[in-house]
Amino acid sequence: MNKYHDLMIIFLVTFPLLHANAQTTFVKDDEKTILLKLKSYLRNSSDIQQRWNLSSSPCSWPEISCSHGSVTGINLKDKNLNSTPPIICKLKNLTRISLASNIFSGLFPTALYNCSKLRVLDISFNQFHGPLPTDIYRMSRLTSLDLTGNNFNGTIPGAVGQLSELKHLHLRNNKFEGSIPREIGNLSNLESLDMSYMEKFELATIPEELGKLKNLKQLRIIQSNLIGNIPETFSSLSSLRYMDLSVNSLTGSLPVWIFGLEQLRYLYLQSNGFYGSLPTSIGELKIFRLDLSSNRLSGKIPFKYDKESEILLNLTEENLIGRGGSGNVYQISVNEDRSHVAVKRICNDRKLDNNLEKQFFAELQTLSGIRHVNIVTLICCISNEKSKILVYEYMQRCESLISPAKYVALTWDARLRIAIGAACGLCYMHHDCSPPIVHRDIKSSNILLDNELNAKVADFGLAKVLAKHGHTETASAVAGTFGYIAPEYAYAAKVSMKSDVYSFGVVLLELVTGEEPVHRDEDMNLAQWAWKHIEEDKLFEDALDEEIKESANLKAMNDVFKLGLMCTNKVASVRPSMKEVVQVLLLLATNHHS
Repeated sequence: MNKYHDLMIIFLVTFPLLHANAQTTFVKDDEKTILLKLKSYLRNSSDIQQRWNLSSSPCSWPEISCSHGSVTGINLKDKNLNSTPPIICKLKNLTRISLASNIFSGLFPTALYNCSKLRVLDISFNQFHGPLPTDIYRMSRLTSLDLTGNNFNGTIPGAVGQLSELKHLHLRNNKFEGSIPREIGNLSNLESLDMSYMEKFELATIPEELGKLKNLKQLRIIQSNLIGNIPETFSSLSSLRYMDLSVNSLTGSLPVWIFGLEQLRYLYLQSNGFYGSLPTSIGELKIFRLDLSSNRLSGKIPFKYDKESEILLNLTEENLIGRGGSGNVYQISVNEDRSHVAVKRICNDRKLDNNLEKQFFAELQTLSGIRHVNIVTLICCISNEKSKILVYEYMQRCESLISPAKYVALTWDARLRIAIGAACGLCYMHHDCSPPIVHRDIKSSNILLDNELNAKVADFGLAKVLAKHGHTETASAVAGTFGYIAPEYAYAAKVSMKSDVYSFGVVLLELVTGEEPVHRDEDMNLAQWAWKHIEEDKLFEDALDEEIKESANLKAMNDVFKLGLMCTNKVASVRPSMKEVVQVLLLLATNHHS
């Protein structure tokens, strides 16, 4: 056994233990027995068949979360389940259940009524059908209910309004009929409501009662056959930050009071029938994004929201801050306070070719649907015959993270913070987006920093949306950057989340060694060099960046180097998930600063 093999064994043992989240790692024998019986319903999941065993604690299993020596959460997302395991509610302390992205096809699983402490239920992206039961109020402790992407039909029962502790209600992409029940206005704790894409709603009006939702922060009712006016009671929604009522048949003059909602930052009302002139006070608003297009409104939206003419005039050489294979990036000042945006112009000389146009729409589609503190924010897009333009929040440090000249100035603490931020953004794409998103071009130059060194993943021109969590797909062509491309992607064009993990592993190796991804004096890339270093039984310390290799940093740097090796394993299935990578990095940071 060489040192590298021992290292891998240690890490393979350590990773699962992190899932206990510093909670008690032992559970009651009866709960473990129930989980092992539950295992028989998961025969199609080879990872569960291997991990769930008598010799390990359920608290170390990735699908299980524990608190105070008891199982409180179970995540069976994307496990090819077609029926609700009847014994699941024998786990008496369950508060969270996810059955998302499976192949259920029956009625609403009323067997879950027996989970008396259930707070969070996610059964999104299945094939459930039929009406919601009128006694759904029996799940009285729910704080979150996600039914997105099923085939539920019939009218939405008013009994939903009796789930008094509900904070999040997501019903989008179903076949509900009729209209929005007024009883939802009784959900005084509700913070987010999504009833979008209800194509079978029949000339539905927005109930005035929704104006009673004082804690509502996000409201989405997109393309749901809404008619009539926005109720004046909405003027009382003092907590509302995000409202999207796009692609409906709402009409009437645009209510002036809507611009007085103190917390409102995102307002999308495009493709409705609003008419009249825009209020003159619109330029003084705190709204960050505003889209009133495809209405019958008169008057010019101030430059703060109508950026096109100003941006196009400033795509000049003096504002150029970067060049890339798909086009140029400019820094342009906007608004009276001279704040800046970063403008990416995707073009090829005077003609936009098909590949670049695909990249533009891929980036637009990906970023328009996700929001995360560690993912660069897309503000708007501009399209014309010669170019496609994407406007982003401006990051003060829009340069490559790692280069011999610039990178020396970053301390180890800064590098570790950057790694955690970028990992969190990538983890969100893989594990919290439905369906998951694979970036396909993770590299140091696509991780941007602000003045506080907060990291944000950028450049989604090659991003690919997977059909389902954990799936591998074949790309039409290999794209990415040499030195970061995973072996299975380079050789067989097989793209999966583990391809991104490989690329991120290269970034980790850059962070800890200070080296660039391709060694110019050797016929190998950084990942190959790092593996060779260990296989030749050399010391870890000899591979680390001399500029920051202080005794206080050595253990954390060694551990990040080992994690980089795990992420760049030639065998994709052996690489950790990004969720595991985040957990390891957070643990390392905690231990480093303790």
